[in-house]
Amino acid sequence: MPKERVELLDRSWSEGADLYLKELAPRFDPWFQLAVNELKAHELPPGDVLVPCCGPGQELLPLHALHGGQRRVVGLDLSHGMIDLARAAIAAASSASSAAAASSASSAASSAAAAASAASAASASAAAQQPRAREPVEAHVADATALDAFGPAAAVVSVFGLQQMGALAPAALANWGRCLAPGGVCVVVLWPSRVEDAGPWCAYDQVVLEKAAADKGQPPPPPDAAARAPLHEWEQRLTEQLRAEAAAEEAEAGGGCYVEVLADRLQEFEMRWPSPEYFWRVMTEGGPWRARRLAQGDAAMADLANRFAAKYGGMGSERYGSVPLAHSPAARLVVLRRRRGGRGGAA
Repeated sequence: MPKERVELLDRSWSEGADLYLKELAPRFDPWFQLAVNELKAHELPPGDVLVPCCGPGQELLPLHALHGGQRRVVGLDLSHGMIDLARAAIAAASSASSAAAASSASSAASSAAAAASAASAASASAAAQQPRAREPVEAHVADATALDAFGPAAAVVSVFGLQQMGALAPAALANWGRCLAPGGVCVVVLWPSRVEDAGPWCAYDQVVLEKAAADKGQPPPPPDAAARAPLHEWEQRLTEQLRAEAAAEEAEAGGGCYVEVLADRLQEFEMRWPSPEYFWRVMTEGGPWRARRLAQGDAAMADLANRFAAKYGGMGSERYGSVPLAHSPAARLVVLRRRRGGRGGAA
């Protein structure tokens, strides 16, 4: 990813990390649960779980728990602020686990002392019940477009990061597939460039088009321009590179461990906000539109804010500032699997 893009995303997400964790992580959770359910449908090979674009790490500990703590979970994100939050959550969980273990050990010791006649049997039972060593949960600052240094992985899980890579997304997705161990699964959820045909997200896209036209001295676009906008070219060819690599690998090996696309579909869930104004604040201060604020400046964002508010009665109106808002954006789910190999392509 270009250095300038990395620096912009690092700054925007680091500055918005706390607000993202508070407001957007809970609203995005249904799509994470969707990814988890997809992952649970497969028997994974031995190996780590990689989480590129892990954000503040709210997904790392649940993924660790999903596998009973027996798989190393590694979160990667280019935002230092996001990784700081992820590491803090990991440290807090580790401290809580250590405290619970110490309390349990203390209770066991007291019970053993009170029942000295059964001490030998209790000791043997306790030894037999010792769990396997838990694998770690880690979070690293890294460019997630390439996972070669962390593979081969049993699973790759990424929710709402791939779309930020833009034209690099097809190559990144192909790389994630290549980093799977045989039998490994990659579950990716990303925002398409058009997530809804009506609603606040669509309204934002519309005012961006309107401002661009005004800045160029052109007539305003049709009122449904955003709803009818085609997907970006890279979205349309998102899986092309990995499919081409799979076809070449299959032809060369006569089967083999190529990566296959198991699912590629849209899934919508409802999101609710106290008001359109609240939605705007969260998305532009702690969400994906903060980068535009940094790149274009406060004056440009103030113009967009006024245009957006006008779609809901204008700045200061009751509708804009106080009326609850609900909408159902649709995200794209892509599931990949590296076949286990063998002539004939046995899965």
